[in-house]
Amino acid sequence: MSMKKLSELSFVMVMILGLAACGGGSGGQSRIPSASEDPAADPMKPAVELLNVSYDPTRELYDEFNEVFAKYWRETQNQEVRIKQSHGGSGSQGRSVIDGIQADVVTLALAYDIDAIAEAGLIDSDWQTRLADNSSPYTSTIVFLVRKGNPKDIRDWSDLIEPEISVITPNPKTSGGARWNYLAAWAYALKQYDNDSYREKRLGYSFTGCI
Repeated sequence: MSMKKLSELSFVMVMILGLAACGGGSGGQSRIPSASEDPAADPMKPAVELLNVSYDPTRELYDEFNEVFAKYWRETQNQEVRIKQSHGGSGSQGRSVIDGIQADVVTLALAYDIDAIAEAGLIDSDWQTRLADNSSPYTSTIVFLVRKGNPKDIRDWSDLIEPEISVITPNPKTSGGARWNYLAAWAYALKQYDNDSYREKRLGYSFTGCI
């Protein structure tokens, strides 16, 4: 199986969980239909519409994924599913759910934005321990954008602490993506510098000038 197909399947399973939860309370039990069941045995089911409340950088991802998922669901479950998207800052999107937007699926940038929804009583408080990998179905990769030709030969996180290097990144106080940038740098430092606290802090502090 190609990596693309494997990735598509993993995303499909995530969305199946969201679809299976539609209309169910936190105490109810939902059955996830098996893809091996014969859809021809049942008549076409009424179409369903889902709203995925997500954060800004996922627009293109879900544009592609929703098409794959809708095809999968139609072929395996005899049901048309239409997916609408709502995008914005992760924190503001979480607040919109708390304030009453009727989300079927919530895919936000930060765990504490989901925690706020749980504290409002809209989902169970154990949401992060219910599924494998702390309920994180996929990961992301930090990419460095450098000047044309990469004149300063920036290749890895350790290059960012060189005196002539300046980093441009969003504010970690307000941006979910910026926090992932900061945490990725810090995790690299912890692993790479083997308890060299000076270098660890120096790499972390390379981001403080961006705040």
